[in-house]
Amino acid sequence: MVDIKAFRGIVYNPAKIASMEDVVAPPYDVIDEEKRETLYNQHPKNIVRLILGKDFEGDNGNVNKYTRASGFLSDWLEDGSLARDEKPAIYLYHQTYSSGGATKVRKGFMAAVKLEAFEKGIVLPHEATLAKPVEDRLKLFRATQCNLSPVFGLYADREEYLDDLLDKAAKGLPPVSLKEVDSSTHDMMRLTDNAIIRQVAEFMKEKKVVIADGHHRYTTALAYKKEMDEKSGADPDAPYNYVLMFLTNMYGKGISVGPIHRLIHGVEIQRGHLKNTLGDVFDVEETRTAQDGKIPEALFQKLKDSARLGVSFVLYFGKGEYWLLKKKPGVNLAAKIPVDGPDELKLLDVSVVHSLLIEGALKITKEDVKSQKNIIYTKNVAESVRLVDKGEADMACLMNATRVEQVEAIAGKGYLMPQKSTFFYPKLLSGLVISPIGR
Repeated sequence: MVDIKAFRGIVYNPAKIASMEDVVAPPYDVIDEEKRETLYNQHPKNIVRLILGKDFEGDNGNVNKYTRASGFLSDWLEDGSLARDEKPAIYLYHQTYSSGGATKVRKGFMAAVKLEAFEKGIVLPHEATLAKPVEDRLKLFRATQCNLSPVFGLYADREEYLDDLLDKAAKGLPPVSLKEVDSSTHDMMRLTDNAIIRQVAEFMKEKKVVIADGHHRYTTALAYKKEMDEKSGADPDAPYNYVLMFLTNMYGKGISVGPIHRLIHGVEIQRGHLKNTLGDVFDVEETRTAQDGKIPEALFQKLKDSARLGVSFVLYFGKGEYWLLKKKPGVNLAAKIPVDGPDELKLLDVSVVHSLLIEGALKITKEDVKSQKNIIYTKNVAESVRLVDKGEADMACLMNATRVEQVEAIAGKGYLMPQKSTFFYPKLLSGLVISPIGR
């Protein structure tokens, strides 16, 4: 049972902030140094100062980026740049973007979602978390006592019942609109109608939620709840029992999941060995193109088409040389994958590539995969080809995207997918609404 409720969010005040585009930011974990500097310079009250502040010489346990984030938050509330909404709401959030030449709209809503331990099987992870990011986010939780950015959650609604309900509810609601932020248009609307909110809450009670993005934020919220329960005694009504989450239908029309490609470097690539090692499992179709950096569209259409028939991927060696590998008919692929888990996990393209190609044929160890010693991850085919052609990688493994039904099936059985299995896009913005948990 997923327990959701409305909350009184903290939002930027349009009377004080002329352009919302200037104060929002992508999730903290995709912001590099250059992007952070851009956001810092974009506006003195950009949310990046809260979610990913700078370290300064002389910082210590009492003065640091976390205490500065708390100070900025207090100052912005005091001067009216940020304001707390008067009525509890769930916040409808629509993102309009381009995908494959078509315009799509991903629709969902942000609400306070009751924290549940993963073992309960109500909120399901699909990737493992690392200790260091959780430690960092926990310090920020303690300092600000706020959920500054939403976790991205998926629920299954093949009939699109909730989509239809919220589409009707959205009519007439004034949107907060942001144009062309991270190549998307963003619209947020406050839904305060208690009757509709109750309908949404009742519907979600029958659902499970799969975390698409924000595993570290959710794990941090669990750790903070445990800490507060031990300090003050368990209080089921305390706001720290809830986490800010964006929820969307995994079978909705606006969902897009992209592939994450693997670039291999620092390893000797012997094509004859690869063909001998992989040839028992895959048919290999070789293609040579002009060395002009252009992507052979017909080849990648074949890659997409072959996804319906089984595991397939493309290897690029540079100088216009591509291999398309497709699973041979009749091969019991699951039996060849040394992964602990159900067939859905074993037959995941990423599982097969790591087991048979990266760890098998190329002999890259699990430890080196985890530390990214010989692997670069990229979401863009053209960039992958360019890096191989420049000699910054020896080979590219170009993938099909993981399907949402695969994510649902594997997470639903309590298993985690390999790191970098999914790329849900577009990313959610930070700064549209903040959920206080102790202020």
